[in-house]
Amino acid sequence: MAVTTDKWTVERYHQAIKEGLFQDVSVELLQGEIVLMPSEGVPHAYSNTEVADYLRTLLGDRAKIRDAIAPAIIEPTFFEQCSLKQRYLL
Repeated sequence: MAVTTDKWTVERYHQAIKEGLFQDVSVELLQGEIVLMPSEGVPHAYSNTEVADYLRTLLGDRAKIRDAIAPAIIEPTFFEQCSLKQRYLL
């Protein structure tokens, strides 16, 4: 059985977001493919904060360092990720 895939354009991707297609999941458009992105986990949030603090100390007032951390850090299980992928991407 042959599998047929379709490359997404940036315009089509933005239209899908505007219509709410991806409102419950975090996705990115990478080389024309919609990729399910995992939620930010605790280790990532910690590392992000540590790097931002280091850069603030190093650069002082020469640069504005802003770090973004997800308001709720919830890592979906493997099965939840598969379910979301099937729901939105297949």
